[in-house]
Amino acid sequence: MPITNGTSLHTFVETLRQSVKDCLAESISSDWTVVLGDENATQPAAWENQLAFALSISGSIRGEAAILIQKPSLLLLGQKLLKQDVVPNGELTSEQQQMVEGFLQHVIVVTQATLGRQFHEIKLQLVKSDTPTSPETTVPLLARQENSEIALFLHISEDLAESLAISNESAVGTKLAYSGNNLALLLGIDLNLTLQFGKSSLKLVEILELPTGSVIEVDRQVQEPVELLLGERVIAKGEVVVMDGNYGLRITEVPAFAAD
Repeated sequence: MPITNGTSLHTFVETLRQSVKDCLAESISSDWTVVLGDENATQPAAWENQLAFALSISGSIRGEAAILIQKPSLLLLGQKLLKQDVVPNGELTSEQQQMVEGFLQHVIVVTQATLGRQFHEIKLQLVKSDTPTSPETTVPLLARQENSEIALFLHISEDLAESLAISNESAVGTKLAYSGNNLALLLGIDLNLTLQFGKSSLKLVEILELPTGSVIEVDRQVQEPVELLLGERVIAKGEVVVMDGNYGLRITEVPAFAAD
């Protein structure tokens, strides 16, 4: 099944790709490029020491998916997460597997938080499982850094693909329902927009102890775009500019889901 830009399926896959990239940067403290491979690519029929997870999605989007990682990528990611020397033919340890499992769980938590702003009520649960069979779509997620590459394979089942397709059709129907005179009634309403430079998490005691001059680090790097929010929904991204002494935002990207 082709993944078309602007569809709910593309949003789902792209969100997972970005989550992998963000979690790699957070966990390994270095920049990684994460791209979607050819969706027609297939993984080997049998992998030795592969790690497979079943991904259950419930809520406004329902269905099953899976994330698989084979031994070379599993070993490399485990070594990177533990800050060990990279030994391509090294022995895979249980500690390395546990670190990779924890990393993937973190990826799913971040993915759920982002998808929740787009699809509202949605829950993702990841558990270890045997290799799933007959996926509707297989999408490789390729994480690269210098000469290193880690490949994750995302399996999307037929029921999840159908649920995403229905979600996309519903969004189009909602957009049409507010066309013409109905939409004209709403165009004069003032809406409050928010610029989000990043997020941080602090304990209450840490917040109460903040003195004047404190610096709080957020989860967004300097070169990353700033988000423009309507409520809790990201409707655009861009770069900060100064206009007549005031801050402004030059929009460089409008996510596909913002127009749904």
